[in-house]
Amino acid sequence: INFNEGLNIEQINRLDINDFKRYIYHLVSKRKVSTSFQNQAINAIKFYYEQVLGRKKIFVKIDRPRKELRLPKVLSKEEVKLIINQIDNIKHRCIISLIYSAGLRLSEVINIKIEDIHSNEGLIFVRGGKGNKDRTTLLANNILPLLRQYYLKHRPVKWLFEGLGKKQYSVKSV
Repeated sequence: INFNEGLNIEQINRLDINDFKRYIYHLVSKRKVSTSFQNQAINAIKFYYEQVLGRKKIFVKIDRPRKELRLPKVLSKEEVKLIINQIDNIKHRCIISLIYSAGLRLSEVINIKIEDIHSNEGLIFVRGGKGNKDRTTLLANNILPLLRQYYLKHRPVKWLFEGLGKKQYSVKSV
């Protein structure tokens, strides 16, 4: 089978397990596609034969590629300071500073209540984080003056970051 020419529907319907394996090998060796593309191709083939054609499940021993683990690009402290210092809105500056310094997710930072900030201990209590788990994280000393300035300006009642009507700040607003 020449996979570069394309196949008509009758040829596709006659393909067997060995043809699938050769096609995946063709994708890897000749076209040099990503691991994500390889997995999509395997899943598409399985879906077509099992769901569209109604054939029994295909149990094929095809080694699925592992997703490459790549190190993220890490910004220097100076680059982070430059970014944060470009933010004029004190609420947004506090949010971004907390996300960065405490390792918070966006959903976690907007769920912080005033009582979750333990400035004397240098801790933030995070409720319902990833996996709906509670945890504590560090509150950086250099963030405290900014948080206090924000608090005095906005006077939040329940949530540390509140929007209109003193309701919880939304992800979209951030």
